[in-house]
Amino acid sequence: VTWSPDSDKIAFTLRSAGGPGDPPRGPLQLWVADAKTGKARQLLDRPINGVFEDYDWVDGNTIIASVLPNNLGPPPPQPLAPLGPRIEDNSDGRSSQSRTYPDLLKSPYDEHLFEHYCQSELVMIDIPSGKVSTLAADAGPRLYNAFSPSPDGQYLLISWFERPFSYAVPCGRFPKKVELWTREGEFI
Repeated sequence: VTWSPDSDKIAFTLRSAGGPGDPPRGPLQLWVADAKTGKARQLLDRPINGVFEDYDWVDGNTIIASVLPNNLGPPPPQPLAPLGPRIEDNSDGRSSQSRTYPDLLKSPYDEHLFEHYCQSELVMIDIPSGKVSTLAADAGPRLYNAFSPSPDGQYLLISWFERPFSYAVPCGRFPKKVELWTREGEFI
């Protein structure tokens, strides 16, 4: 739940718990509520991708959000056999301390699942009109992991993950591309 910069609205995500007596668990939805009246409405009919950053206020009437791509199909099937051996080399015989992280990528199949579940598109939502525009639509879905509007709302700092992925460190240390865009999604 976040307040708009002018404190007139509240944005929040919503999903059914899917428990007994609840509707089936569905995709994450983005809603906005008027702080004075308490009336809330759904902003998008596209699901939010909440794996990383899901939305942020650009100004009092505009939100940028990370949504699932329209053409996202089912996750890739798991191969029946491993794609190859896992090879680690310590031929120099030196021992060293290494950190142990839980939940690292372990195989090419894990990489495909990571790409499938983390890909998204960025959209800009004009709250009063309900107009939704896709930013950098020609680039297609990416693995967006962060976006931050400038204080005046005229620029966006955008970052996404790129290959190669590591099996030794968490995704926060994967290679990233960081760009500065206009609020219309044009690269600066």
